[in-house]
Amino acid sequence: MRKRCSGCLQYLHGHLTLLGPTSSVGGFFLGPIYYYFMAPFLWLFNYNPVGPAVMVALFGIATVWLIYIVGKDFFNAKVGLMAALIYAISPLVIVYSRSSWNPNPMPFFSLLILYSLYKALKRSSLKLFFAVGILFGLQCNCIICLFS
Repeated sequence: MRKRCSGCLQYLHGHLTLLGPTSSVGGFFLGPIYYYFMAPFLWLFNYNPVGPAVMVALFGIATVWLIYIVGKDFFNAKVGLMAALIYAISPLVIVYSRSSWNPNPMPFFSLLILYSLYKALKRSSLKLFFAVGILFGLQCNCIICLFS
């Protein structure tokens, strides 16, 4: 029998939690949202570890695309393309995107928050400010859960 991710397995069987796993230094917990993101991919790939790897790859691709969009919006398409290319071939980004780790979605959410905040301020849109708040909550939950 295959060994399965016990935390994600609990989520897939309806046992939802507001705490993720214990951190490596102890005394606090990681947020559970990363595992909630991971659960559908584990289900789609029949609990195969390739599922979370696909999720991480999709976050990486979305980050490259978002860098292009932000660069194009702030400057021009050439700058956006160069920034996305530099990010995509960065050795550190490639190394970290090869493993499943809670902070992996951070570049995506950080850039999406900043870009959404810029758009919200530019348009004076209350809906976008609300979306920024939700995105900020998701981002914080990828790293640490302070209320245990």
